[in-house]
Amino acid sequence: MNKTEQQDKGFTLIELLIVIVILGVLAAVIVFRVANVTDSAESNACEIEVRAVRTAVQAFKADTGAYPTAIADLVGEYLEEAPSATTAIGGTGTYTAATGTFTATC
Repeated sequence: MNKTEQQDKGFTLIELLIVIVILGVLAAVIVFRVANVTDSAESNACEIEVRAVRTAVQAFKADTGAYPTAIADLVGEYLEEAPSATTAIGGTGTYTAATGTFTATC
């Protein structure tokens, strides 16, 4: 074997660094995409929960002829459980008994 054949074996440091940089960029892109999916899922869950509470309020009104005095009145027959504190509903949702209006910020 001559010297040129021995030098062609393996990768150079520059080639390895380029591959590492490319992998780092791909990893960063994937992490940001996954974060966006999580935020979107939380927002969708909040909106669905708001719609469920509004539907329960209307069902209560249809059955009893009056709006519930509090969201807690819906738990059991109209809602499986009270709105979750992990969404915006639990912390910032407001219910107005006089009009049966439920609002929340998602």
